[in-house]
Amino acid sequence: MVDGDIWRYRIRDGHELERLSVNSSSAEYSPVVAASGTLYFASSREGGYGQGDLYMTTANGSRFNTPSALGPTINSATGEWNLWVSADENPQHRSTA
Repeated sequence: MVDGDIWRYRIRDGHELERLSVNSSSAEYSPVVAASGTLYFASSREGGYGQGDLYMTTANGSRFNTPSALGPTINSATGEWNLWVSADENPQHRSTA
């Protein structure tokens, strides 16, 4: 287990802290869950475009499908670490901050 993994806290038959199946041997961080249930996060895993890239995955029961990088329009050779996603995932909704 590497520092920077993504965890989920569940209240089910007591309390449970669960390491999500999207984690790799590299660091994962900055998780955002959209209203659809799609999980977006950053990772420094191998096979990306740069130092750290943004990924997404969908739920498959209590686990998640294999994450995919958001692509070269979002990711670059340098690091993408933090992200914000509108609840409806509409790319027209941009932060003005």
